[in-house]
Amino acid sequence: MEIPEFLEALGLAASADEMTMNLRFPNGSREDVKIAAVRYKNLSEVFDGANGFATPEGWAGPPGMRALWLKRRHEAYWFQYLPDRRTMYAQINQSFEDPESPYNAKRNRFGEFLDGLFAAIESNRVDRLVRDLRHNPGGEEPIRQPLVHHIIRSERINTPGRLFVITGRLTESAPVAWAAKIEGETMALFAGEETASALMGMAIRDGFIKDDTRTLGEFYNLKSFANFSPKKSAVALKNLLTMSSAFLGSDMNAASPGNEENMYPTPNWVKFALDLPMDDAKENGRQWDYFTAGVVLLGDILDKSVPGGLERYADKALFKPLGITRYQWQYTPQKVVNTAGGLQMSSLDNAKFGQLYKNGGLWNGAPVLPKQWVEKSFQKYLEIPNNENAFYGLLFWTLTYKVNGHPYETFYCTGNGGNKIFVFIDQPLVIVITATAYGKPYMHPRVDKMMEGYILPAVLR
Repeated sequence: MEIPEFLEALGLAASADEMTMNLRFPNGSREDVKIAAVRYKNLSEVFDGANGFATPEGWAGPPGMRALWLKRRHEAYWFQYLPDRRTMYAQINQSFEDPESPYNAKRNRFGEFLDGLFAAIESNRVDRLVRDLRHNPGGEEPIRQPLVHHIIRSERINTPGRLFVITGRLTESAPVAWAAKIEGETMALFAGEETASALMGMAIRDGFIKDDTRTLGEFYNLKSFANFSPKKSAVALKNLLTMSSAFLGSDMNAASPGNEENMYPTPNWVKFALDLPMDDAKENGRQWDYFTAGVVLLGDILDKSVPGGLERYADKALFKPLGITRYQWQYTPQKVVNTAGGLQMSSLDNAKFGQLYKNGGLWNGAPVLPKQWVEKSFQKYLEIPNNENAFYGLLFWTLTYKVNGHPYETFYCTGNGGNKIFVFIDQPLVIVITATAYGKPYMHPRVDKMMEGYILPAVLR
């Protein structure tokens, strides 16, 4: 405990001198351990700005070992190539020009640093760039833009799986804005459910699937899975597209057997879904209940039905017509693209996907997605429980924002972290929100507040 007064003030410790922690060990046993406070004369002994938290005198790591990220934390910015890992590591410890930096021959010293960094990337066998902001407590936010521009221009780095940004407890102010800027203008992670809806509409148009009334019993030998029932066999594609199947599965209920968190550790996600029993309290098509495993089934059915598999079909039928060339799927354990989430594209490419729907399925005047499927996707099939005036279409959500007393209806895609693609019905608007509040309870309410309180009032003047 380095600042025990904080713990005492929060009620986590009985006094500022010590606190008792109850430790649970791997064998299940527990033990109370008292931890004494470490006393310093003043706060500067605890925290030394960009260099992090001090450690008591005499503390040390293993002899001859020191983590790379701790070796040069007193320098403003530096980089090092790690050839054995084909990685370029760049640490940026302050967000303003540094007169002591070796990149000080010109006024734009940070620009010189970036030129040197990306020249080194081009001249070495670099598979990834790691940008470390853990020691960066703030500074001049405007100098972030050259960094973003360098990344965008680098096809080697601005590619899914090659750019990594590390932040920590000391990262605040300007570098937080840097991280958001990179997330928004480079390769961003997004959900993939709505892509599954678009691809289903295309597969029906192309004759690979007859229509959305086809049932699971037509695609799988359900008697080879656990808990067979006629009710399971009767689950229609439309039930999965509208989150209204009667499976005993709910992502809204952590205790549900079919909750997505129970699926991810299993070796076969399709088997996980098809082994589930049916819920006696549900009827197919009658109630809304979010069920990620059902979207996995949609992806598997598409993969089996279209020629060459779903990944190749999606590239030919959807991405290439939109001019989307850099994207990255995640995969199920069976190596099928994961239509339930994790599709990685830039924010601009996500905006193209939204604009395709806004255009009624046209792109540059050419039909890409059937207009009838767009209209069908934007119908209100079921009301979402415990949400005022919120409904669900074909893997699209809908809600109505109110600005200055006027309603503005939107259908939208949504993903973990607060990522959104909004397609407004009566306004010429497609809005993409890229956010990183992964798993946070405020991730979606904050986006609603931004939309209703700031973004829409600004663009609807």
